[in-house]
Amino acid sequence: MNETITAMSADPDSERAGAQLGRAIRDGFGGAAADAVVVFASAQHDYPQLLSSLSREAGTHVIAGSSSAGEFSDSARGEGRVSALGLRSARMRFAVGVGCDLSRDPAAAARGAAASFHGIGGSNRTMPYRAALVMADALAGHADAVVEELTIATGGDYRFFG
Repeated sequence: MNETITAMSADPDSERAGAQLGRAIRDGFGGAAADAVVVFASAQHDYPQLLSSLSREAGTHVIAGSSSAGEFSDSARGEGRVSALGLRSARMRFAVGVGCDLSRDPAAAARGAAASFHGIGGSNRTMPYRAALVMADALAGHADAVVEELTIATGGDYRFFG
């Protein structure tokens, strides 16, 4: 079974906002830890404080996200906020991969991100379906190139969205 929960905080204090989101996610999962969190935060926030607090309260280190210029969830929207999506699943595995220097070398960025992916190549069919959320810096360009390079780096075993 897959579960999701959304949360939003308008608290301008980054540590409190992260804690608020993490508690809301845990409460939504009946006290269980999240397997992964996707977060979008206003540039007004201190990201290390926000993410540390969110990680601690949500019970996961698997967090991906980005800055945003307007945050929303299924129940609220605004600016200067933080929104998060918590994920839990008995059937899915989550990991975060990071690629650097996208504008200089899309292939190296793709290989860096794919290094954290599970089940690439070989006969490992315990995970027959694989997908990855791609969050590329739009200002760096090369989004199409990085998806092409990710396809090569994963041997076509992954489907990409984002």
